[in-house]
This record gives sequence, C-alpha cells and structure tokens, in this order.
Amino acid sequence: MRVLVVSNYDDNYNAVRPEGELFIGLLRAGVVVLVMTYGHTPFADEFRKAGMRVIDYHPDKKFSAESVARIRQELLEQDRQIIHLFNNKAIINGVRAAWDLPIKVVTYRGYTGNIHWWDPTNYLTHLNPRIDAITCVSDAVKEVFDRQLFFPKGKAVTVSKGHNPAWYQNVETGDLSEFAFPEDAIIVSVVANARRMKGVPYLLEAASLLPPASPVRFLLIGRGLDS
Repeated sequence: MRVLVVSNYDDNYNAVRPEGELFIGLLRAGVVVLVMTYGHTPFADEFRKAGMRVIDYHPDKKFSAESVARIRQELLEQDRQIIHLFNNKAIINGVRAAWDLPIKVVTYRGYTGNIHWWDPTNYLTHLNPRIDAITCVSDAVKEVFDRQLFFPKGKAVTVSKGHNPAWYQNVETGDLSEFAFPEDAIIVSVVANARRMKGVPYLLEAASLLPPASPVRFLLIGRGLDS
C-alpha cells in the first residue's frame, strides 16, 4: 500500500505527535508512507529518522493552481494508491489534484459541528463526492456525518488516536505554586485553545454546580483562554 499524507505539522510537538506516530506505525507495518508537510518542523525530523521521505511543501491557500499541480505531480511520479488529507487547504487542493486519477481520497475530521448537507461550502471538503472515506477522531464526529442527508453510510469511520504515557516519563512535574491553590485542592487541568468546539464555557457552567466547599480547582491551559 502506498500513501501520500498531506498535513501541517507546524504546531506544538505534542499536539501533532499522535497523528505523526500513527503514520510511523504504519510505515513500520509495511505501508509505504510519503508525507508532504513543512520540512523545517520537529516532527518532520521524526519522520526522516523513521526512514520516511518528507516533501517540504504544504498548500498556503485553499484554492491554488500551484498546490494542485504540486500534489498531482507527487501522486503521478510516486504512483500513490491513497492520498490522506488533513486540513481544508490540503483537502480542497488535494481533491482537485486526484480528481481523475485511480486513487482513493481520504480526509480527516477532528471535531464535531459545522458539517451540514445543505451548506454548499461543505462540498468543497468532506462532502465532496470524490472523497472515498473520512477518518473521524471519535464516534461523535462520525455520527455528525452519518446524520447528513444524501451521505453514504459507511464512508465515515472512527480511527482513534491518543497519547502514549511513555512519551512523558521524563517530563518533570510542573510547579503550580504560582497559582496559590489550597494544599488540599484537587486540581483539574484543561488543555485546550479558546475555540467554540472545545466547549470551555460549558465546563465553566458545570463547575458552578459544585458545592462551595468542594476542593476542586480548575487550571485552564491554552491560547486565548483570557477571552
């Protein structure tokens, strides 16, 4: 099996690691994996160490004739059987690149919401009929697709990913003294950026239901959480 992955690994190392490790695991299992991403990123180096070829390129716009041609070139020259696309820029350009080729097109969806059969913009991405399968990070994401009218059942599949505790064995425990938590506090850390789909406002609303004497304290970690 020969797969071209188009994804953006220019983010926090631990944020992209679960996805990256999935493809390293497939490589070790005998799948021929080729990754198209920004070549300067730390995880691109991890791919190279694993023996994977990395193409230093990623679409910078959703509609780019240059990106379509670049992706199509790799599909043809490397005789790929599957192209796996992980973000909207990759999906829109990748679908066009593979449109008339005998290649399976797979996309990825990591959160629920914003998918509607009546929204024409969704047919530029996951609802495009050229797409053969959608890997969903959870059953909840899969159910969003299964509820859509005119959407073939079975096209969306759940492919779970997560963090291996062994990755953090040598990480020192954080010092939380700067937050002045009570000594008996049960600290719940929430790591998420301030995006609507993360549901942080619902967490805060639920926290207000705790008894006033509860020892639970919440520590919110992420970008934009002061908003």
